[in-house]
Parts: sequence; C-alpha cells; structure tokens
Amino acid sequence: MQMKATSSEGTAEMDVKINSATSSDLANSLTKNSSLNAKVVDQTQDSLEVEVQ
Repeated sequence: MQMKATSSEGTAEMDVKINSATSSDLANSLTKNSSLNAKVVDQTQDSLEVEVQ
C-alpha cells in the first residue's frame, strides 16, 4: 500500500494505492466504522471520495 496525504484550507486529501481491495471494499469499511463518521460522496471502480466530519 502506498499513501500520500495533503491538506489545504480545511480540506484534506489522501491518495491510497492498494493492490488487494476495491473501492467498494474501502467504502464499506469506512462507513461501517462509526468513530470516523464517514460518508461516501462519490465512488467509481477505481476511486472513492469520502467526507469525514
């Protein structure tokens, strides 16, 4: 897994490259974790946009 994170003006962006999971797998894991309070904003086969409050 490779990860790169950046932030600017209240917005954070993280690029994660994973070989063994799909964006759907990641979306399910993030939304099931109640401590993150994550909401999937956009999802394609190769990408995932999540809002965390």
